[in-house]
Amino acid sequence: TLAAWRDFSKWFYWVFGLGVWIMMLRQMWPTNALVCRIAAKNKVGAEYFALVRLVFCTWSLYPIIWAIGDGAATVRWELREVMYVTLDFISKTLFVIVYLNVALPSALPQWALACTRFCSARLVGHG
Repeated sequence: TLAAWRDFSKWFYWVFGLGVWIMMLRQMWPTNALVCRIAAKNKVGAEYFALVRLVFCTWSLYPIIWAIGDGAATVRWELREVMYVTLDFISKTLFVIVYLNVALPSALPQWALACTRFCSARLVGHG
């Protein structure tokens, strides 16, 4: 039936998306990956791994939200949207904070610099 095909195709798409996400992480995570070697050469290896951990932790929540929201329809659409917006805000804000700590540490105000160092230290595991 058409309904069964729609249900199968959305979950197939979800599994395919997870596979692509895993392939992306395999390119970012190993210490022998090209981007890791470049980060280590530029003396930003710890900050790079903070960004990788941030991407891993936050992006792993998106498929979970999709599975309980769109996939299984166990939560109302309003709650699903609130979860997406909250996750978007948290992940993008933390990404910018960690990135700015690496890219423009001298251009940031002192309070922002202290905030970025605090967040980076927590993500890397130092402090």
